[in-house]
Amino acid sequence: LCFLRKHARPIARKKVHLQWIVNNTARHATYKRRYKSLTKKTSDLATLCGIKACVVVFGEGETQPVVWPSKLEAKRVLKKSKAMPDKFKQMQNQEDFLHSRISMLQDQVCKLNHYNRELETADLLHESIYGQCAVLDTATMEALNNLRWMVYTKTMEAKERLRELVGEGSLPKLQTSPASPPQPSCT
Repeated sequence: LCFLRKHARPIARKKVHLQWIVNNTARHATYKRRYKSLTKKTSDLATLCGIKACVVVFGEGETQPVVWPSKLEAKRVLKKSKAMPDKFKQMQNQEDFLHSRISMLQDQVCKLNHYNRELETADLLHESIYGQCAVLDTATMEALNNLRWMVYTKTMEAKERLRELVGEGSLPKLQTSPASPPQPSCT
């Protein structure tokens, strides 16, 4: 934003809810007020920041758009904008760049946390399989829930793979007996 005074702060405004205004006169008055505000802000931006800008607004029921400052100037600005290389169209200011970078890094941290949680759960699974049941006694409830989910997921993946192999004929059909699952040997 461009400001005239050194310590000027933007005035907080209430949020505009974009919805259809049913009353025709209220809708037309709102349209005129918003158009006037939009052209004033664009004019201020062009003057204060030294840039070329235009406004093209399609009004309700109008066949031609309302253009500011003039159709000729708007055509010039739009033509120049379209002629710009794509790399300039995608330019960001420092704040936008930092926001996108922070967002990307937050996603990366989230993925790494998920990966670390999977590794910790796999370690817990391997330690419990190899008879170190004391590890299960000191594990948190979250770690035990993650372990339960991993065992369930791995079991479902193994069953699905067995079904695929039996369906392909790579393995003979297995006889399944309703045996109870093995109990841990820890005391």
